[in-house]
Amino acid sequence: MSTEELLHQAIADQPEEDTPRLAFADWLDELGGEANSTRAEFIRLQVMLYRANVEMPETKAARQRAADLLERYRTAWGFPTGQLQSRCVIRRGFVDELIVSDRWAARTLAFLPRHPITHIRLEGFSPDTFEVFEIFGLLEVPAFRKVRSLEVKTEQWIDELIGRLIRLGHFPYLESLSLISTGITPNAVVDIARCPRLARLRTLRVSFVGGYWMDPQHHMLRGVRDEGAVALATSPHLLELRELSLRGAAIGPVGARALVESPNLMNLERLILTGNPYLDKDAQHALRQRFGNRVFL
Repeated sequence: MSTEELLHQAIADQPEEDTPRLAFADWLDELGGEANSTRAEFIRLQVMLYRANVEMPETKAARQRAADLLERYRTAWGFPTGQLQSRCVIRRGFVDELIVSDRWAARTLAFLPRHPITHIRLEGFSPDTFEVFEIFGLLEVPAFRKVRSLEVKTEQWIDELIGRLIRLGHFPYLESLSLISTGITPNAVVDIARCPRLARLRTLRVSFVGGYWMDPQHHMLRGVRDEGAVALATSPHLLELRELSLRGAAIGPVGARALVESPNLMNLERLILTGNPYLDKDAQHALRQRFGNRVFL
């Protein structure tokens, strides 16, 4: 492998570390040339800004300098241009986050092998559109190894799509899974709870911000509900969870009891259950007794 390939590989293998990125910046300086030297400066500026805890005049000036460099050299550096700019987030000198929808799927996912992308958001795919899975299948699995956070944000995603997503096996180091206002039912939640590939998860969010869907007979069509809460509480694969967010998920006393009695949630630091009107006073009291100020009702 070339020096450039080795440096890219080091960055991909350790996306949370700054040292490989700074080593890449040093290598760019050694190569010389305006595009390389400005890219090296940009990487160092973004790494510094990422580390900064307090906004100061120096950080404000550095942020403006980084923005100016990116605007001027975006094309020369091979970063997304035009309409794709809004589909990507650049952090610490490289594309870190992709927003993938059916219209831009192929072009945005093309950045996966070339950047240490740690976060992917999928949105807008309809239930009968499987283009995203076809593209996933064409890409080499190693391109997804650096992804730590996966978010699905659309009401169009149903149980079948979520089930297919978690069975891909493309995300071996996934630490965060967020399903926001999807069309799933407890069946998909049970599939998540039973999936051994999700054993690294530290954050799981299943939220129904828009409320519940019901059929004309008032049967609930989506939500976590008690069945899903019981599956999550008893899952042997979710022992590393630090945050479990189930907003507006139609959980009742039975699901609350399962969470309270769960032996598998010992590491939980945040349990978010806001927007669940079926939790009665007894259930709320039991949850506070078990989780204290770690539960949000």
